[in-house]
Amino acid sequence: GFGRTFRYESVVDVLDGKVAPDAFRDRLVFVGATETGLGDVVTTPFDTMAPGVEVHATVADNLLHERYMHDGAPEALFGIMALLLLGPLAGGLATAPRRPLHGAMGVGAVVLLYGASTQLVFVRASRHLDLVLPVMATALGYTAAAVWRNVFTEARAREIRRLMGKYVPDPVIQEMLRDPENVRFGGEKRELTVLFADLRGFTSISERLPPEEVVTFLNRFLEPMTEIILAHEGTVDKYMGDAIMAFFGAPVAQADHSQRACAAALAMQASLAERNRQLVAESRQPVLAGIGINTGPMSVGNMGSTRIFDYTVIGDHVNLGSRLEGLTRRLGVDILVSQFTADQVAVDFVFREIDLVRVKGRKVPVRVFELLGASGEKVLAQDFRRQFADGLAAFRAQSFDVAEKRFRDALQLRPDDGPSKLYLERLKAFQTSPPPSDWDGVTEMSEK
Repeated sequence: GFGRTFRYESVVDVLDGKVAPDAFRDRLVFVGATETGLGDVVTTPFDTMAPGVEVHATVADNLLHERYMHDGAPEALFGIMALLLLGPLAGGLATAPRRPLHGAMGVGAVVLLYGASTQLVFVRASRHLDLVLPVMATALGYTAAAVWRNVFTEARAREIRRLMGKYVPDPVIQEMLRDPENVRFGGEKRELTVLFADLRGFTSISERLPPEEVVTFLNRFLEPMTEIILAHEGTVDKYMGDAIMAFFGAPVAQADHSQRACAAALAMQASLAERNRQLVAESRQPVLAGIGINTGPMSVGNMGSTRIFDYTVIGDHVNLGSRLEGLTRRLGVDILVSQFTADQVAVDFVFREIDLVRVKGRKVPVRVFELLGASGEKVLAQDFRRQFADGLAAFRAQSFDVAEKRFRDALQLRPDDGPSKLYLERLKAFQTSPPPSDWDGVTEMSEK
């Protein structure tokens, strides 16, 4: 019922003498019925069945104490401003957060804050601020923005699935769908890590196979390699015959894209080793693979025409990754990474510096490293790695006799080491054709 703000005394108690005679001295007394059945009831903003005498007493009290409601131009202006601001604010809150629930909670907080503010102003300052229209504008702004977000986000989601579903792993697709507005397909420059993998010896093997078996044999290797790339949330860019191109860090940004690429490369080589054991059991020639990895700024986006295009990466650092893959055969290693990648993941993986090369298309030489394994794993023995590192330092210092001894000592520990054999060949060539006086230890790689 109605919250009584004044003292009430029953007429029966007054007539029976139960109320002290001075209870009404110096007071304004209103006499009226409070029972709803007697007809003196009115509707107020606080109750639909309020006693009329309470309303009369309230009016008199406000007049005596000069408590008047203010509902003039300033209050009207405030209401108009709230009406114009809360609607757009609700729309922004509905679309800005990644999760719709967060937007709804933000709008709810705004409505509660505005309602509490109008109530406080009403109680403390007796000023009537418009509540209904601004709250309605807030609700309409939120509803319109939510509908717009759902309609266009769903369309964006369909576009993402259509464009990326065949060469991006499901976890990445789900991350893209959670925040479609941050997925850009047009083109931008980012720091990414690119990976090139190429099967060696496949051409000679395919020449001995019937045409109908070539693709089946190739897919036997490409499928597990692709699954490994997707498992590390990389993007498969394209297949080039018996080679794979992939990159990490787009379309969804990954702070650890270089670590993911290195881990994927090691897993790919392990998978290839398992496949080769099956080939040997089938009396077939094993297949090797060279993998090149590089990290750096690249342009990523949709390249091509409006009808046919690829989501791919281009740039100098992409070309360097391709060159590194080509160098794996020449340098005699399985996985070759640039100094840019090695510097970022030096804590997580073990490397061996192989050479300082100037590849075709680049003026500045780049240090290249063999990826040996993850930190903590059993990789090449430290004695061997020390002998090779000492030989490399002596070679660059032109102490060729010392370098030769160190590389031969390294081969004693690992007779099949390709880089040690390569440096012994270079030292042998220097005996007949010594390097020029201004030689800086850089190996020129003119071929792609």
